[in-house]
Amino acid sequence: MNVPEPGTLKSTCPLVLDPRPDCYCSILNSQSIEKMFHYCGSRFKSCSIYRRFAETEGSYPL
Repeated sequence: MNVPEPGTLKSTCPLVLDPRPDCYCSILNSQSIEKMFHYCGSRFKSCSIYRRFAETEGSYPL
């Protein structure tokens, strides 16, 4: 599956394809679903989970 470039309308967080245990998209419940819609789409660079992973891995854009 091709991940669209960040900033496009179809942009999604790269971690959606391989979510971490604490990702909002892997913990779908009434408390996380709003955050999943907010952060797992084009706003993923502002997500603290994504930023923590990107800083650790270094292979994802910040």
